[in-house]
Amino acid sequence: TKLNKALEFHASGVRLFKEKRYLDSFHMFKTAYKLSVLARGLPSDNYEDVDKAQNLMNLCCNNLAACHFQWKNNHSVIDLSDKVLESQPDNVKTLYRKSVANAALQEYDKAELDLIKAKKLEPNNRAVNDELGRVQHLKKTAEAKLAKQMSKMFG
Repeated sequence: TKLNKALEFHASGVRLFKEKRYLDSFHMFKTAYKLSVLARGLPSDNYEDVDKAQNLMNLCCNNLAACHFQWKNNHSVIDLSDKVLESQPDNVKTLYRKSVANAALQEYDKAELDLIKAKKLEPNNRAVNDELGRVQHLKKTAEAKLAKQMSKMFG
C-alpha cells in the first residue's frame, strides 16, 4: 500500500539522517510525505488508515524541518513547524525547534512565546528551559541596545 511504502521511505530517511546524510534523508522524507498525503486520501473517503497517514505526514514535516534546521534555513523550519503545530499544537519538540529558528532570525518575542508554551507542557525539559533563558537574555540585550540607539537619536 501507499502507506507502507511511505513508512519505508520514512525509515530510510531516519537512517540517513542519523548518518548525517541530510540531503539524502530530506529526499526520503519528502517522498514519504507525498505518499502519506496520497495514502490519507480525501476526508470524504473514510479511509481506515487516515490517522496513521496524518501522523506520518506530521512526522515527515518535522523531519523535513530538522533537515532545514541543519542547513540553517530558518524560514523553512518555521513554515514546516507551523504545519505540524496546526494538528499537534502541543508538540514540544516542534515548538522548541521553531523557537530556535525564530531566535536565529532575532524574532525573540515569537521564540519566547513558543518556549513558554513548551515549558508549560514539559516544565522539566532542560533544553527548553536553557533556550528560554538564552532567548530572554538576547531579548533583554536587544531591547537595551534599541533604547540606547533611541536615546542617541532623540536625546
